[in-house]
Amino acid sequence: MSLPGNTLQRRSERFGYLYVEGTGNIDFYENPRITEKKRAGYNKTDIFKRRAPLRLWVGSTALSIDIEIRFTLPHIAAMFGSADKVDEAIKVARQSVEPRDPDSGRLGPGVCKLVIEGSMLTYPPCIVTSYEIASEYENGAFGNDSRVIIIRLTLEEFWGYAPNNTTYL
Repeated sequence: MSLPGNTLQRRSERFGYLYVEGTGNIDFYENPRITEKKRAGYNKTDIFKRRAPLRLWVGSTALSIDIEIRFTLPHIAAMFGSADKVDEAIKVARQSVEPRDPDSGRLGPGVCKLVIEGSMLTYPPCIVTSYEIASEYENGAFGNDSRVIIIRLTLEEFWGYAPNNTTYL
């Protein structure tokens, strides 16, 4: 059984994006690897002459999101004619953890929004707490050694921001 040639083509529109306020977008065109983490917080107290300690729930930690975005350069170059999207993504990742302009009143990193188009998952407002950019050689999209740019970001849930205000709450 043969498949028509166009059924195996890669997606040419963006799959989703990460918008960092005041810095720009990181568009991704292939599936990102997203890992969510959140833990419950308990206060543990040993009670005299009891076998088990008393546990009191005191809240939970902030949601932490680890996202890994891969750019295969031959694939990006074939799709867009240049690697401008990769250069923009690297610039946004580097600037996402830097302090803001002190003249505007914001001194911390920009609030970001993670969107996966067509997905039922929604993510709260976050800030980027760390980033990593790696460049590896591996068996790539064309069966040869191809260069891959990997951007790994760690986001943390952040609710202390008023969107139309110039300062954090």
